[in-house]
Amino acid sequence: MIETAKLIYVFDMFIANTGRGHQRDNIQSYGSRLLIYNHELACSFLHLLPFLKNETPWILNEADRDLYRGHIFYRVLKELKPALTQQVDQLQRFNQDFWDKAQAALPPARVDAKGMEIQPYLTSIVKSRSYFAESLNKTLAM
Repeated sequence: MIETAKLIYVFDMFIANTGRGHQRDNIQSYGSRLLIYNHELACSFLHLLPFLKNETPWILNEADRDLYRGHIFYRVLKELKPALTQQVDQLQRFNQDFWDKAQAALPPARVDAKGMEIQPYLTSIVKSRSYFAESLNKTLAM
């Protein structure tokens, strides 16, 4: 399950999901499979004051420390210190085709000004994914 844990860790750091911590794991196991759910705290960057937003979200900074240290898999992955480059490369799936399909699936009333910030923010991480991988790897090396 370590491979899946690495994917979940990368995904949660990508979407800035503060809701998969030690107090609220929002994960279930079914044999050797893991199911993640309840993403209501995803995209926490939407709730930051403009001057607190990370202008380079592909580089985790001091303000992101609680996000990664609080993650349910942080301690296990920190102990193992795996490279996360392959998992980060999978973020390429969040391409224009993905965003077009996502927008088409959403009712127009669900697309608001805050929601319009998600695509460019996450796309900037995908475009700078080598730096994001390096930054994530550093979180586990500290």
